[in-house]
Amino acid sequence: MNTIEFDKKVKCGPEFVALRIIDNGEQLKVGNIWMLDSSDANGRLAHCVIEDCGETAAKEYGLKAGDYVMIDRLSTFAHTAPVCVTRYNNVICLTDEKKTSFAPLRGMVFVEPDQKEEISNVGGVYVRDYDEKLNLGTVTDMNVEDEGYPFKAGDRVMVTKGADAVEVGDRTLFIYKKDMLICKIIEEENKK
Repeated sequence: MNTIEFDKKVKCGPEFVALRIIDNGEQLKVGNIWMLDSSDANGRLAHCVIEDCGETAAKEYGLKAGDYVMIDRLSTFAHTAPVCVTRYNNVICLTDEKKTSFAPLRGMVFVEPDQKEEISNVGGVYVRDYDEKLNLGTVTDMNVEDEGYPFKAGDRVMVTKGADAVEVGDRTLFIYKKDMLICKIIEEENKK
């Protein structure tokens, strides 16, 4: 896969966003396989600013032109630079120009896991430890407008491992769609 130099204005279909890549990191070619050069949580994400946004993307995620976002670098069309077009569901979260703060998109929840996932380098490929499929964590932030939604910030929850994540200082925040949280952990109060 070669990066295609593409710097044109586009008008997006309903489920797509056009993004100007600010920081796409590096990709390495090993044999005929292109891999990302980083093993940290932000390594597979690209920092972008939205140039155009389709109607569904605006309605479902609340995206608009001028928003700074992080996208999954492995998403469709993300190999074009400096402008790429991808499906809106490949946009991971909102951020700012300098990537100093992160906010969940509409319908998304940030969870800080109780334990960090281990990442190993196996023959040049970075692999997360998936021996256990579930993790416990705490909801740190959310953007859910559903009155009946059973979770709130501060809740301890059970989640699946392997979600997209951002590094904020020394913390890792996993990003889930609202329906991906499995259950809330109810702590029994000591009865006297």
